[in-house]
Amino acid sequence: MLLHFTNGSKLILPVAQEPKILFNGNVITIMTEQYLLSNISKYTFEDSETVDIKNPTNKDYSYSKNGNQVTIKLASSNINVKLFTISGLQLPVDKTDKKMLSIDLNKYTENILLLQVGNETVKITRK
Repeated sequence: MLLHFTNGSKLILPVAQEPKILFNGNVITIMTEQYLLSNISKYTFEDSETVDIKNPTNKDYSYSKNGNQVTIKLASSNINVKLFTISGLQLPVDKTDKKMLSIDLNKYTENILLLQVGNETVKITRK
C-alpha cells in the first residue's frame, strides 16, 4: 500500500495476505499504525498480489467469495456496506435484502476493489 501525504512525502506499507484497514473518525489504522486522514491526500495499492477474502474475526458479519461473486451476511440490517475503487470512488451497491448482500464483481472494470463493512475495509480482487 502506498500512502501519499499532503506534504508531498510517500510511505510504502508492505501488506501481506489481507491488509486490515479501519476508518474511525479522522484516523485511518493500517495494521497497527494510525495516520490522520487530514495528512493523507490519497492511498493506492501498487504491485499487489491477488488477495482473496477471508472471514473476519468480527461476528457482526461474514462474507465469502466464489469466483467473482461476493456474498455478505450481516448480523444486523443497519450495518453499512460500501464498495470503492482504489482511487476512492464509491461504487453503487444494491442492498435489497437487509441482512444479505451479493456483489457481482463482473459488473466492474476495476480488478482491485475495497469492500467496507461497518468500519472494516478489505481489498478484494476480480479474476
